[in-house]
Amino acid sequence: MPTTSLQRDAVAIIGFNSPQWMISNVGGILADGIAAGIYTTNSAPACAYIVNHAHATIVVCEGEKQLQKFMSIRTEMPSVKAYVVWGATVPSVTNHTKSALSATLADAAAHGVYSWDQFMSLGMDESRKSELQREVERRMAGQLPEDVCSLVYTSGTMSMPKAVMISHDNLMFIATSVLTRFEATEGERLVSYLPVRVGATQPQRRAHDRLPCTHHRVRHASTPTPRLCICS
Repeated sequence: MPTTSLQRDAVAIIGFNSPQWMISNVGGILADGIAAGIYTTNSAPACAYIVNHAHATIVVCEGEKQLQKFMSIRTEMPSVKAYVVWGATVPSVTNHTKSALSATLADAAAHGVYSWDQFMSLGMDESRKSELQREVERRMAGQLPEDVCSLVYTSGTMSMPKAVMISHDNLMFIATSVLTRFEATEGERLVSYLPVRVGATQPQRRAHDRLPCTHHRVRHASTPTPRLCICS
């Protein structure tokens, strides 16, 4: 994310529980950005409102349907520098389209849209790897416990979504307490039964972020209801 010049801006993420969701969330925070989850059911106007309210410069979305939603409102979100999509192919802008949906994707290629693999490859340039690593470490060193690292938005059912500001120490205190209280050991399995964008799962997200560092594997799966995030 440092390759996209992300500063103290937000990364807006929309999609179901997945490794890509968690990587975007953690990557945005480590790059000194702010992670902002969006409900997959939010309308296009609500999505535009959240992106503008959070001052998001990167939008990460799952699949063609969500990308199409954002492409329809891209002129309303002038702060966005890059769109990243997982679970869909982003064709070349010169690729002749066969449907309205693929036309949207082709049009997207001319507006700073990256496939997930393309986006990840930005940080894999061997000639810049050391430079980028130092930049990430510099940004991490400058973060303060009271700095906001996540914005949790309401669903916006009755009005436009409202945000709650979550700081680093908010999340780390609860995550550390959860891991200490339940004494998670290697081989245990944890099921997060709410979507990771939901505010109630913020502490679990922090615990999930740390589990791989304690010899746990994180697995993600989805069912119609509820959405599952399985750690083992």
